[in-house]
Amino acid sequence: MIPLAAAFGYLVTATTIVAIWTPSGVVIGADGKAIRGGDLAEPETTCKIHVQNGIAFAFTDFVGSPYSGFFAEGYATKALSGAEPFERKVIEFERTVSEPLSEAVNTIRTTNPQGYERDFRGKSLLQVVFAAFDGDTPKMKYIRFDIEETQTAVRATITLRCEFPSGSDVPTVWALGRNSAISAYLKANSSFYDAALRDPKKAIQMLIELEIKAEPDWVGYPMSVVQVSKDGPIWLERPPECR
Repeated sequence: MIPLAAAFGYLVTATTIVAIWTPSGVVIGADGKAIRGGDLAEPETTCKIHVQNGIAFAFTDFVGSPYSGFFAEGYATKALSGAEPFERKVIEFERTVSEPLSEAVNTIRTTNPQGYERDFRGKSLLQVVFAAFDGDTPKMKYIRFDIEETQTAVRATITLRCEFPSGSDVPTVWALGRNSAISAYLKANSSFYDAALRDPKKAIQMLIELEIKAEPDWVGYPMSVVQVSKDGPIWLERPPECR
């Protein structure tokens, strides 16, 4: 059995990401706390939002592991680097990431079954949100991978795809990762969507702060925020970790 630090050294198990789509653009925000291998005693800070070729994207859940050699960001960066339309780039990411993601989880399942049971079984494997402008239209795409198990192996399977706009001009708020406090607030405050339309940056910061207060061991500062407009991604809050 390999040490947990090696197998799960780059497993970010605590991530809160909020994305807001409006008719004028997309804003993505994230907390900056990373708990690697479940070690609450030694939290780290990291950047969870990335920008490539006019596209902003962010991940939650299993973003990578030095031991398995898998890093989701690398597959996204490569898929987004071409000249194809936004939709084609996202499809290319889906196509190229699925097999290495499956192999990485199989490696961990084989070499550290206890860690696999604790950190993977029954949990979301990988979530990602992409945002860009397609002509004059702001686009946001969400993809969720889950684990499909057989007797001998596991496979990364896409279980949910969502695309915005979805035929409505109503702002869409999408929370990834740890979001229990955010979800409870949104259910109790339907007027929040008006606030999100007026000032999406402020709305995102408020939601992430709710999650930080609710789960300070897992979610924390620094916060990062990117706005995607017709001029491309613009950092509204950019901590040193994102430079």
